[in-house]
Amino acid sequence: MVNFIIVGGFLGAGKTSIISLWVKYMAENGKKPGVIVNDLSNALVDKQWFDLLGVASESIWGGCVCNTVKKLQNSVLSLESKGIDTVFLEPVGSHLNLSQQLLPSILSSCPNVRLKPVVILIDAQRLLLALHRKKEYIMEFIELQLLSADLLLINKIDFDKQLGFTGNNTLHQ
Repeated sequence: MVNFIIVGGFLGAGKTSIISLWVKYMAENGKKPGVIVNDLSNALVDKQWFDLLGVASESIWGGCVCNTVKKLQNSVLSLESKGIDTVFLEPVGSHLNLSQQLLPSILSSCPNVRLKPVVILIDAQRLLLALHRKKEYIMEFIELQLLSADLLLINKIDFDKQLGFTGNNTLHQ
């Protein structure tokens, strides 16, 4: 059985970073993780990154995974044939409504795949800026991303530096 974990989120939210840490932890604990990266362009830096880390990876480029379901299915099956027990999918950062669009078709053709949580990463600074701007299309985008998640992770690694917070979370004037 292959566990399938989708890690989505806005552009720059830290998807590649969190997957890198996750696969390292899993490998250190006897698991065999793999990654499928997705982007609109064909120069997938994330694929090169995972290759450098020694992580089995596949890439889907030229469109969102929701429009390339057959490529996604083939990538899952390819990783499964290599003995991978957990597949992480990192879809393009602008993808909306991950679980409802992807999962039925993927799971129907890959009987050994078991869905684990859909994880959405949120960059705290960008979320605050988006909420502050109150643009309708941004609010819809945020809502769709949040509603598709089983698990939300808020990344605030650069929050303190960018917004002027001190170590005790008080704001500099």
